[in-house]
Amino acid sequence: MNKLIVLLNIFLITFFLHSCKKTEEVKDQTIQPKIPVIKDQELEKWKESIKKEVYSIDINNLQNPFMTPKTYKILTQKEETIPLELVGILKKNGKKMALLQDPTRKGYILKEGDKIGKATIKEIGTDYLIIEEISENLFGVKSKKTKKITLKKERL
Repeated sequence: MNKLIVLLNIFLITFFLHSCKKTEEVKDQTIQPKIPVIKDQELEKWKESIKKEVYSIDINNLQNPFMTPKTYKILTQKEETIPLELVGILKKNGKKMALLQDPTRKGYILKEGDKIGKATIKEIGTDYLIIEEISENLFGVKSKKTKKITLKKERL
């Protein structure tokens, strides 16, 4: 009888242990919620920026290699001079003088060699005036520009 009780106990213990294992397996088989897939927007923007065309800079012509071409273009644009009109040419003692007028109707009488701001009068003709302007850009590079101003015709 003792043997029977011991066997019965062993059977019951194994049965309970086996049933406990099944409940644990059932717990492990619970349904996991689906995790949504998240797109990395910053990564997508970065990938798009890599695909864009790269600009190049000619360092030989550019004084500052850390400046973008657009900024360089803006900074190196030359300032326009005051728009002067040639309204008359005088001849006194064999020397020619030019009568110039700015948009505010202020007049100037100039001869060859005189300066107007950064410009110099190079030649006075019979119906024209040649002005040479020396300008310096942001990087100190000087350039000469000549401008021909023709005599303003009188309106009737």
